[in-house]
Amino acid sequence: MIGISDELWKHIQEVAHTTAKEKGWWDAEPRPWPVMQCLFASEVIEAFEWTRKGMKLDEIVEVGNEVPPKKEGPIVDLADLIIRVADYAESIGSLYTLSSAANDSQCRLIEVKYYSSGLEGYNRDCTFYMELLRLIDNTSEFNTHLLLLIAAMTIIYCDHYSPGAIAETIQSKMSYNAYRSYRHGGKVL
Repeated sequence: MIGISDELWKHIQEVAHTTAKEKGWWDAEPRPWPVMQCLFASEVIEAFEWTRKGMKLDEIVEVGNEVPPKKEGPIVDLADLIIRVADYAESIGSLYTLSSAANDSQCRLIEVKYYSSGLEGYNRDCTFYMELLRLIDNTSEFNTHLLLLIAAMTIIYCDHYSPGAIAETIQSKMSYNAYRSYRHGGKVL
């Protein structure tokens, strides 16, 4: 069972895409697929970098003096990945549901691969990050089912170790994104 309903997922898609458009990320629609793939992968790499620093999956720190405060940590970057997937899925009018992706056989293998594997802590998280990167690399521009599979796997994985934390982090990050400046202060991509 996935911790985010299809109705909430549709809402996340709509809000993520609306916010991204308001912040200038879709000024040149459609965004090039290689850019989107790199952005998806960058969120996984950022989560890995926090893991390298010794942070647990659900650990969050506040950085800077911004209001609202900017939160960082592995789960925040995985929430960013999910938000980016939601934004892209909405941009191309995806009709796939999160629950259909969660029922995919690849998604159901998470329990076997990660929970019962004997891997623990950082080794388990790094193995999961590599799985996400492999899926991102194999995703094509219009394969929204695979993109939603990436989102569903990430939600299920995070919920196993900290139930409800990923949904809360997605909500917090989306609220923060609504306050950010146009193109986050001048980023090109």
